[in-house]
Amino acid sequence: FVGELSNEKGVPTLLRAYESLGRRRPPLVLVGRRTPDTPTQFPDGAEVHLGWPHEHVLAAFRSCLFAVLPSVVPDACPTTVLEAMASGRPVVTTSVGGIVDMIVDGESGLLVPPGDARELAAAMSRVLVDGDLRARLGVGAQEKVRAFTASVVAERLEAVYARIAPRPRRVDRHRGSRNGQPTMTEAS
Repeated sequence: FVGELSNEKGVPTLLRAYESLGRRRPPLVLVGRRTPDTPTQFPDGAEVHLGWPHEHVLAAFRSCLFAVLPSVVPDACPTTVLEAMASGRPVVTTSVGGIVDMIVDGESGLLVPPGDARELAAAMSRVLVDGDLRARLGVGAQEKVRAFTASVVAERLEAVYARIAPRPRRVDRHRGSRNGQPTMTEAS
């Protein structure tokens, strides 16, 4: 997990889901910053790291089994989801906000309802026990994240602007003039 250690980012839900996985669960690494609602107690196996430099966060994504980003608020474009995807890791996350545009459920990650610890635990368990699923979701994540690179996004925005922007007007010198001025016509 990477993000604010808060209710909005789904940390209490994540901790309940993690505890329900039982004793044979891998370590849960939480990287972020404390907020006024950061839990004070963490289950056995949970490691909390505060204030990591960005390069350490990216290295953690590259070495994890999967990322869990269970936000309960509708973030428009959560960067941590994109960073985990770019690292080739499956993402277990919630079907809220811009996340639903980033993750295709079952192809580039797994989506669960926000705030649902039972569904989150089930998705985490699936990814933990199924190495083929982890590999397939990781590859799908790397493919899907390409649609969110700066060059691709800029190209799509330019295409939208080209469709909705008014066409420039040009002078049509062949049609005559009014009051000594060339007549303006729409460009074709």
